[in-house]
Amino acid sequence: VSDDKTLLVAYLPEPSVVTLNLSQLKGPKLALRWYNPRTGQFSKTESWPNEGVRRFVSPFQEDWVLVVRT
Repeated sequence: VSDDKTLLVAYLPEPSVVTLNLSQLKGPKLALRWYNPRTGQFSKTESWPNEGVRRFVSPFQEDWVLVVRT
């Protein structure tokens, strides 16, 4: 989580589920994208309410980065 609490980045080195406490971030809405470090491309941005603890499943095989912004 960034110092200003507007960015959260989670690296998943293999296919897995990550549980995040989104209430650490400021703002009522969050923008989530998966980043593929092998291709340098991002997934489509998803909008989520900033509500407590949520689980996220990496989209495919290999490593992924979850980027959450307010």
